[in-house]
Amino acid sequence: PGLWVIGNHGVETWDPDGTRRVDPAVADVRPAVAQAAAALAAPVAAVPGALLEDKHWSLSVHTRLAHDHAVPALEAEVRAVAARAGLRVHH
Repeated sequence: PGLWVIGNHGVETWDPDGTRRVDPAVADVRPAVAQAAAALAAPVAAVPGALLEDKHWSLSVHTRLAHDHAVPALEAEVRAVAARAGLRVHH
């Protein structure tokens, strides 16, 4: 009680009274994020130790537990999918 919660790189906030707010600037991005999540599900699953996290307004592809040799190809796939969906990649 009485605290602000800010998540998803500032896109989502919960006011101290519990009201959830989403930045209106991202309202149209959900379909692109969902499309990217669907396109990345199989490539990420094919890399042992990699994990796809769908945060609704953004995606995270975790590679910390993946073999180093597999990461560059997966990162290239993430960039290609993001470009097709009109999304940006942050490392």
